[in-house]
Amino acid sequence: MSKVLGRFAAAAAIALAGMAIPAAAQEPIKLGAIYSVTGSYAVIEDPALKAARLAVKEINAQGGIKGRPIELIHYDGKSTLADIANAAQRLVHEDQVIAIIGVADSGFYLASAPIAQDAGIPYLDTGGTVPNLPEQIGEFAHMMPFGDDYQAFVAADFALNDLKAKTAFLLRDADSDYTRAIAMFFKQRFEEKDGKIVDESSYHTGDTDYSAHVTKIRSLNPQPDVIYAAMNPGDDATFVRQAREAGITIPIIGGDAFDNPDLVKNAGAKNTADVYFTTHMALTPNSGADKFIEAYKAEYGHPPENAFAGLGYDSVYLMAEAMNKASELTPKAINDAIFTITNFAGVTGNANFSDPKRAPDKEVTLIAVKDGKFDLIGNRKP
Repeated sequence: MSKVLGRFAAAAAIALAGMAIPAAAQEPIKLGAIYSVTGSYAVIEDPALKAARLAVKEINAQGGIKGRPIELIHYDGKSTLADIANAAQRLVHEDQVIAIIGVADSGFYLASAPIAQDAGIPYLDTGGTVPNLPEQIGEFAHMMPFGDDYQAFVAADFALNDLKAKTAFLLRDADSDYTRAIAMFFKQRFEEKDGKIVDESSYHTGDTDYSAHVTKIRSLNPQPDVIYAAMNPGDDATFVRQAREAGITIPIIGGDAFDNPDLVKNAGAKNTADVYFTTHMALTPNSGADKFIEAYKAEYGHPPENAFAGLGYDSVYLMAEAMNKASELTPKAINDAIFTITNFAGVTGNANFSDPKRAPDKEVTLIAVKDGKFDLIGNRKP
């Protein structure tokens, strides 16, 4: 799926563009970053930040952008809407960054992107997957990942075709744009292909006791063939553990928020048997991202924790490619250049950013949890 050689070729091209003047001799290009390294989203956004810093280091080592180094200015979003909006305000009005990357949640992006839009600064959403995010904001909003329609459709097809499911139970966080979206798209696809949602249930962000939902599932006769759990990081492991401990052995399918190390750590390896999820890339050997994985390991002493690291890495390289293609290093010129990138070769897959809707057409990665480890099923499109 991932053409890492393309990524390093892009780095070389960037280097050639700035070879005449050492990057260190020029004024830095200020690139803003908003990632939560505290709070519930730290488990997926901290790896994205680490990978973004790795990408900046690689680009600067090769000469930067047109002879100028990138300076990554980061603020901790603290996994709250207020802190994320405040971070955007600081980047735009205090630091006067030229572009912004960040956040792995659609709600977080909606809280911060209008600030960049009003200032005319391109802002690349690293991991929020509601498919019409850019359209809700304006021309300076862009998405690095596929949309929730893609991953939920792939999940529904997997349930129907691979697991031979005919019925499903749907669980969602009612307070999150992301979870509402993937639940809606899963239901749409599952029912379009003659599957039946036998029941559904909603909980609220911050809930830690899922016993009422577990009881509802156990009371169904016959039992559903699968459970689609549209949940956020942290909630997923708690629900999986409580469901399995209550004797529910039905396959559980989740979205990309399941792609975090706390899933197995907090749910337990035994309890995560027959758990599956959709995500943005595989971090297994021979997955096509080996060079990125080795570079991350060399920098931080361990492999990338999840696919959001790949999205953070690609976010920097996409902005770097746009800066390199831009007629001048201004926010407007960089934003215009993003729309000219039609074959971006990232570690999370190839993507075309010329679509005015700005949710790139990318493959979805399917993962099975086996013996406490994430095992690649394959890459698919709906």
